[in-house]
Amino acid sequence: MTERVFPPSFSPSGVLRHEGMTLRDHFAGLAMKGLMTAYWDTFDCYENSHALVKCQVETAYEYADAMLKQRSLDEPNTSN
Repeated sequence: MTERVFPPSFSPSGVLRHEGMTLRDHFAGLAMKGLMTAYWDTFDCYENSHALVKCQVETAYEYADAMLKQRSLDEPNTSN
């Protein structure tokens, strides 16, 4: 099951608009804040802005995945 950190949103008539943000998406968003600043000075190293954004997004999700992996390692083992 995917852990949600923000609840789903519904229209006034009860139609689901968004299923909510996952913890992975939240972690990636936090990483993007720093990456956008850190990569700004390297803009000229990319062939275009799309290449820069693609690199930032991929890197943000790499950070998010690493954070989730570490988080699972840090959780106490409750199976005993």
